[in-house]
Amino acid sequence: MDCDSKKICFIVDKDGSFLGSPGTVLPDAAYEWNGEQVHGLGDYRIPSVLMTDMDGHKREISDVYDAYGMCS
Repeated sequence: MDCDSKKICFIVDKDGSFLGSPGTVLPDAAYEWNGEQVHGLGDYRIPSVLMTDMDGHKREISDVYDAYGMCS
């Protein structure tokens, strides 16, 4: 499983001392989402109870939510 550390950060390197040239670093919180299951990230981890409507029919995650990664 990938690192579960805090993925909400924003690094601004104004003088290039960190990146080698001025720039910005943002984490990719959705990295390997629905990729290889060895990473432990994906829609398959959503409990089936949450993916069922009130009539007992299975819902697709795309009908409920269409964005991955950090939400604020």
